[in-house]
Amino acid sequence: VLGDYARFLAMRGRKKEAVALLQKAIKLDPNSKSHPIWAVFYSGRVEEAIQLLLIESQSEPEETTWHWGLAMFYTEVGKYDDAIKHLRIQIPLMKGDEVDEIALLGNLYGRTGRRAQALEMLERLDELARQEKYVSPALKAWVYSGLNDRDKAILWLTKGYESHAHRMGSDLVYRKSVFEPIADDPRFKELLRKMNLEPW
Repeated sequence: VLGDYARFLAMRGRKKEAVALLQKAIKLDPNSKSHPIWAVFYSGRVEEAIQLLLIESQSEPEETTWHWGLAMFYTEVGKYDDAIKHLRIQIPLMKGDEVDEIALLGNLYGRTGRRAQALEMLERLDELARQEKYVSPALKAWVYSGLNDRDKAILWLTKGYESHAHRMGSDLVYRKSVFEPIADDPRFKELLRKMNLEPW
């Protein structure tokens, strides 16, 4: 519970409070593997957090938590090929619950010039939606952002905002690295304002 609240605080930009809460959580649960890693990450020591996650992923290669964390952390520091590698490991382990991972992979394919593969990830999201999996409009915006297709990225973000889609706010706060390609677009900034989110 403390770990979840720490992530909530971090999403709101209150990273010092998040770190303090995680340190408290570590004292209460010294055997936790994830709390120390997130504390390091929220302290701004991303490369150190990556090294800690690599150790865990090597000891538990089929634990999807580590691969997702590595994909996100590598994305933060611009190591997109490394992020892609871990998503490719993780997605087959997810067994049908991989919408975030597919969306991030599409984003990264777009950012590394692999347009056809990015579009394949959009089709996979559509296929999951046809199977009645919930696919937030924001996730399609992840992929279009990676492709630097600003019009479609803003379109899907707007659809998410207007439909009160699940996690819209946390995606825009917590997944900043995903939306970097479109962050300077005035329409994106206006959307942040409408949602009462801090400008980037």
